Amino acid sequence: MIIEAAALLDAIRGNAVVLDPAGTIVAANEAWMRFCRTNDGDPSAALPPASYFDPLPDDDPAGIGIRKVLDGKRPTYERVYPCHAPAEERWFRVVATRLAQGGALVVHYDVTDEQERIAAILDGSPFPIIELTLDGDAVYVSPAWTRVTGQDGSASDGRGWLTAIAEHDRGRVADTIAEAIGTGERCSIDARLAGTDGVGWIRLVAAPHHDQHGQLRRYVVSAVDVTADRANARRLAQVAQYDQLTGLPNRVQFEIALAASLAGLAATADPPEGVGVLFIDLDDFKAVNDTHGHAAGDTVIRTVASRINSALRPGDTAARFGGDEFLVLATRTPGTTALHDLASRLVSAVREPIALNGGVEVRVGASVGGVVVRHGLDHSEVIALADQAMYRAKAGDGV
Repeated sequence: MIIEAAALLDAIRGNAVVLDPAGTIVAANEAWMRFCRTNDGDPSAALPPASYFDPLPDDDPAGIGIRKVLDGKRPTYERVYPCHAPAEERWFRVVATRLAQGGALVVHYDVTDEQERIAAILDGSPFPIIELTLDGDAVYVSPAWTRVTGQDGSASDGRGWLTAIAEHDRGRVADTIAEAIGTGERCSIDARLAGTDGVGWIRLVAAPHHDQHGQLRRYVVSAVDVTADRANARRLAQVAQYDQLTGLPNRVQFEIALAASLAGLAATADPPEGVGVLFIDLDDFKAVNDTHGHAAGDTVIRTVASRINSALRPGDTAARFGGDEFLVLATRTPGTTALHDLASRLVSAVREPIALNGGVEVRVGASVGGVVVRHGLDHSEVIALADQAMYRAKAGDGV
């Protein structure tokens, strides 16, 4: 049985045209002609042998995608778009498929009811939502997206939605979602919002949406404001890594830094410089606490921490070991003389008068012990040696 091409086109559920390789319409079904008559008022408008691309602007995403099909750069192209026709506004899904003999079959399916149903659901969502084509272009943006990002809905069309993301994060976001679309997988990525100076953060979760036949049609990207979550995470990291009274790294962070420095030494056959560690214990600190109270003691600890930090060389690190004890990591120390000089500067800085509330001044001293190592010890052994040297200094056997 022979079926005419026109009958086959008329059997397609949608407005269908056949294009030659140049983009000229060579055949159209009755649904296409009826749509053109209804919306253009000219029965010959957009009918053979008119060019499919004449009414489209050069930067029209669908036009660009269909040209790629005609040029053989891709086998198919699909996009959902609104048609602002004079008769009525409708939504269509255009599907272009390259033909074996050249040219393409282009079908525009009316998906207005589907889009309106989806929009009714998504418009009521408290979460920002974007619907993306498989090219990553936004065809729907929920009111919540505008509310959270501050971006006007019309500015989000196409790739415009990416401008709501801080510039230095846009490429990372676009690449991550493009990769997910390519594999058909879900993905999640955090990004900063534009115009918030890096303070505002959202988490984008992109998930595939399939039609009733299991065909991947689009990606739905939902967003959650995670600004508060990230601020809490930063605070927790601060608590975990830094002493809350002085702002110096805590003992755990010091041990991590020392272990890394020792590992670097171990990787060098004959290091020209060693790693120096100073253990500092304050003298007469208990008397300040007992006489002036714990608030005064906190002032002394903060002041001493600041003075120690200011007396260090570039690259050195100070940490609060606990109570009235401090540690210093001097990563590039040629020998004990250099470490002794640093210890002397620290002792002099600590001994300066400290002003308390009410105009009262107090003084505390410092006993400092140190060790310079090049290899053969782990971080806990090095700290123990510096601790022992500090006790010798406190007993009067040196700085």
